[in-house]
Formats: sequence, C-alpha cells, structure tokens
Amino acid sequence: MDIRKGLSYSLEAKSFAIAEDLHATGFVFVAMLLSSLAEVPDAEYVTPPIDEDSLQRLLSDIFDKDIGEFKEYCEAEDI
Repeated sequence: MDIRKGLSYSLEAKSFAIAEDLHATGFVFVAMLLSSLAEVPDAEYVTPPIDEDSLQRLLSDIFDKDIGEFKEYCEAEDI
C-alpha cells in the first residue's frame, strides 16, 4: 500500500467533509436570518417552514440555486 495514496485520500475526504459543513452552515445562517427578520402579525399565525431541509429544497430543487428568484419569492410572501 502506498502511504502517499492513503494521505491523498484522507486529505480529499477531509476537504469534502469541510465543504459539506460549510454548505450546511450556510443554510443554518439563512434560516436564522429569515426567522429573525420575519414579521409575525399575531400569535396564531403559522410561519412557512424555514428549517435547513426546506430551505435547501427551495433553493436547490425549486429555484435551481438562483438566489435572485428566491429573493423575489421571499418578497412576494404574503404576511
């Protein structure tokens, strides 16, 4: 077994894990931002889902990672 090959694989795995963590952290940040900026009209109002999975689905699947379309969607949300 080549030690350098094992080190390269380990570095690639570590880089992938870091990228995944940063990606997930971005969705956590967006969720916190949207929840803190939400204007809730009364106590009975049900807010749309803003958890990380829902945001990822919205941004990736529905808006095809176009943040401009996502922004228009948020602005059009009826409160």
